[in-house]
Amino acid sequence: MEIIGYIASLLVGTLFGILGSGGSIFTIPILVYLLNIKPISATTYSFFIVFITAFIGSLQNFKNKQTHFQSVIYFGIASIIAVFVTRVFILPIIPDIIIDNWLTKNTFIMILFSVLMIFAAYAMIKKQAIVTANKQTTATINKEKIRNQTLILYGTVLGVISGIIGVGGGFLIIPLLVYAAHITMQQAASTSLVIISLNAAIGFIGSLQNTQLNWKFLMLYSTFSVIGILIGLKIVSKISSAQLKPIFGWMILIMGIVILTKELLLK
Repeated sequence: MEIIGYIASLLVGTLFGILGSGGSIFTIPILVYLLNIKPISATTYSFFIVFITAFIGSLQNFKNKQTHFQSVIYFGIASIIAVFVTRVFILPIIPDIIIDNWLTKNTFIMILFSVLMIFAAYAMIKKQAIVTANKQTTATINKEKIRNQTLILYGTVLGVISGIIGVGGGFLIIPLLVYAAHITMQQAASTSLVIISLNAAIGFIGSLQNTQLNWKFLMLYSTFSVIGILIGLKIVSKISSAQLKPIFGWMILIMGIVILTKELLLK
């Protein structure tokens, strides 16, 4: 199973490089179900893996000058603060047993994660609506001021969600940036990598006091993921991410339903 997990991390990293999101939405199920890591620990591991992978990807993307730094400042800083507060102060006070004999803290995290996967899958499958809206509004709104308060609000909400379930949130960041900042899908994908890496770094730091880490495993897994994102960034120009995104969405939808079914019905 461990070898399969490493191969899966390579594939996830490749998808991350192509789409600019989705790295952690598969990382946590791999860690929990293939590598038997408890969900709480898996969220911490995921933060580190996603930080390293997204950071390398964002460095590569700086070259194409697609990163929208104003969104990084307003959306990113708000989400960073929210992630840190959630990991340090909110997550530790959630009881280990929420509802007797049924809902534990670990189960709650996986249920929340699966529900988010289903919503994210819907957004990816319905990607055309995002692209169309962007085409219709970019020409007229790009000259207006960015709605910074909206970016801060979205960043805060995203940070709380990321802090609880241990994901960078790129699958949510991209559509939010398209609508709130009125930037292109390409800019949103590039910008999301910067925000994801910052969120994941802060989330990891905020989790260190509560998690015992297997650093050897963590570095090896991260290496496979980084190799994957470098492969993805190399082939992204040869593959239409717009065509791949709905396929990715259906994969996420299926996995989300499987996880939700397992946590609710097969306990």
